[in-house]
Amino acid sequence: GFGLWPRTSERAANGARVRSGLWALRPRLCAENHPQRFGYGVCAGAELGQISGRGRNLVENQRNQRVWPALTVAATGALRLAGPWFLQGEMGLAAPLDRPRFVSVGAEDGARTRLSEAKPVSLRATLGLASYF
Repeated sequence: GFGLWPRTSERAANGARVRSGLWALRPRLCAENHPQRFGYGVCAGAELGQISGRGRNLVENQRNQRVWPALTVAATGALRLAGPWFLQGEMGLAAPLDRPRFVSVGAEDGARTRLSEAKPVSLRATLGLASYF
């Protein structure tokens, strides 16, 4: 699969901001049961993509990006609509293997202020259309 998360904006105490975004490829293996009407399953996989951030309200506004590697686990549910088509929902967790953070460095004193840092575990929820052949 493919994931694209909307850009978010965070503000630090000193008024600096970082606007970040994430995209990732999401390969996974699933054990699923898809009977006539309703199905369920569990999946384990990974996310590999790029997280990017752009500083705002800084002396030098910079942009930076890092590789985003994460492990994932999820529970799935699917409701058959017609033929091979299902409405599929998923609820799961992602744990990054590297926790990228964005910091600002003071021009005068070199002090570092953390603007944003990836959480050790994040919740993932999706809803979409799926087809099984």
